[in-house]
This record gives sequence, C-alpha cells and structure tokens, in this order.
Amino acid sequence: MVADTTKLAYTAGLLDGEGTIYLRIVDGGTLVLRLTIVNTNELLMQWLQLNFGGNVTRSRSDKNPKHKDLWAWGFSGNAAVDFLKSILPYLVIKKAQAQLGVEAWDNRQPTPRGERLKPVSAEVLAERAGFVELMHGLNRKGPVPACQS
Repeated sequence: MVADTTKLAYTAGLLDGEGTIYLRIVDGGTLVLRLTIVNTNELLMQWLQLNFGGNVTRSRSDKNPKHKDLWAWGFSGNAAVDFLKSILPYLVIKKAQAQLGVEAWDNRQPTPRGERLKPVSAEVLAERAGFVELMHGLNRKGPVPACQS
C-alpha cells in the first residue's frame, strides 16, 4: 500500500474522529485486531477502499426513516497492522491504540491454521488478554488526556 502523505494524514484524521481500533480474543484464544471507520457517506468509504483496500459494509437504518444508512470501512489482521504503521505518524487521538495494536500483533505467537480452534496455552492467553484489557482501557469513554505533541 503506497499513498501520499496528504492521503495518509487525512485518513489518520478520519480514524481519529470517526474510527475505532480494537483487540479481542475469539475461538479459544485467537487474537483479532480490527480497525474501522464509520460514516454516513458512501462516497468517502469507496474512496478509502480505492486508496487503501479493505472492506466496505453497509448497515441499513430501519429504526428511524430519518436516519441515514451507515457505511463502515476497515481492515483486520496483517492488513490492519500495515495500515496502522503507515498512518501512525499522523495520528493524534488514537495514536496509543494504534501503537498498542501494532505491538500486540507483532509480538503474538501466530496460531497455526490447523490449530485455530484449539485453545492456546494459559500463558499465551494471559498475554493476549493483557493486551485486550489495555486496549479496552484506552477505548473507554470519558475525559480525553491532554494532547502530547
């Protein structure tokens, strides 16, 4: 993925304002890293996909006819890490989440394909749970820490 610095900086701003980065554990201990940007503008989501790849999904708003449909764009796994590394210098609000996600992913012991549904060792699970707990703390709602430049 090669993009110019203006596109990287713009997209970092979108992730800071409209996005989320999270870690979770599934299937007996498999670590999942995901980043998503959600918006009501389909054209923006298509622009993101065209420039960076990833997936775009649509959620219809059936509850209230006045609400617009939501569009979500994002990545998981290795693609998420590569993307986060490319925009890391431009992030402000979600810089700590991006750094933690990259660290957790880069330091994990990948689960072999044939063993994905087998439980991981207690030690590996504890390490992954620690990363997930830290990410939950960073994503918790509340006062935002002072900006550090």
